[in-house]
Amino acid sequence: MKRELPSRGSARSEVPRGGCCALVFLSLGAATLAGSPVLATPPPAEPPTPDPPGAERSKTSPEVPAAAYACREDGDCQNSCALGAVSRSWYRESGFARRDCRDGCAGPGTGSPVCIGGRCVAMDRRGHVRLGCTEKARSDPKDVCRLHSTLFAALLARAANTCKRDQDCGTYPAGIAEDCGGVTGEKTAFELRAIGEAFVARRCDFVIDCAPREAPVPACSRGHCAER
Repeated sequence: MKRELPSRGSARSEVPRGGCCALVFLSLGAATLAGSPVLATPPPAEPPTPDPPGAERSKTSPEVPAAAYACREDGDCQNSCALGAVSRSWYRESGFARRDCRDGCAGPGTGSPVCIGGRCVAMDRRGHVRLGCTEKARSDPKDVCRLHSTLFAALLARAANTCKRDQDCGTYPAGIAEDCGGVTGEKTAFELRAIGEAFVARRCDFVIDCAPREAPVPACSRGHCAER
């Protein structure tokens, strides 16, 4: 007997715990400037960006301790093919450089890593965060979700939030950290939305439950980004 496959429109969507935040988050996309209300049925999240070729994911082990990613300033970090952005001193003293691969997270398209929230964070040449090359040794799903949340909070905390016009401001999603979403500088908001998409695609649990609300409209008010 020929089996009928369900139509694309009949597929059932799964919503992670803290569904209210998912609705808020997914409403902060195309509907942001229109100020449309939160959608009752959110579209499926896009899959996370695949890791670059040659950057095989390492498993967490005693060889890759938390100190491998610790930093105080940008100059404390460097790129590693296999591990992504790492502590320069750990990389040198651990001897990992002798068994590191080539290309991967240290290949073309890689920018200089930065220190955010005391952790080395990989960047591309355009200055955007490369999640796939940040703390690559973290293979446990809960560790990865925690990393996304921590990085989200650190980026939001250091956002300049200054502007000259409305276009300099943007929205960021709710529930990824201890925050229910809002408006900040567009450069930071862009990074936060990318982290939020990866967070939802990995089906991470939302950190905080937020009540559904209409998508905020960003505006520049007296030199600072705010909700209209």
